[in-house]
Amino acid sequence: KLCDQEHDHHVLRRLLELLEADAHFEPATLHAFRLVVFDDVKPAVAAAELGLSVNAVLLAKSRVLERLRREAHLVIAENEPYFVSDQSDFTIPHHAEARGLPYVAIEIRQDLVTDEAGQIDWARRIAESLQDAERSFFGDA
Repeated sequence: KLCDQEHDHHVLRRLLELLEADAHFEPATLHAFRLVVFDDVKPAVAAAELGLSVNAVLLAKSRVLERLRREAHLVIAENEPYFVSDQSDFTIPHHAEARGLPYVAIEIRQDLVTDEAGQIDWARRIAESLQDAERSFFGDA
């Protein structure tokens, strides 16, 4: 359960970073959301800290969650429905695992990359995810 909660918070934080980049929300809205959702601060305490009404904090939380639900239409799973084994695979066991190298396998539905807009969108997503993975493996260089 703790691992699932940590994963969910990581995904939420990453989605929130994407929302911050598009300037759709005022900084106070996102700050209220972070306080209530990530820091488990009571809405009344967050409201006092931010100089907002309790209702404004609750609306901020609701608006950000709604937007995140729209953004989070992706299904991300680890090793589903596949698993890597020495008996069924060559590339990952031979080129990565045997050498102690980090690796990733990515499968994308083909209908999501049939046009240039879809290709650019997925290239951006993959690049950002790989950059995050690189920082996780090697730290900030």
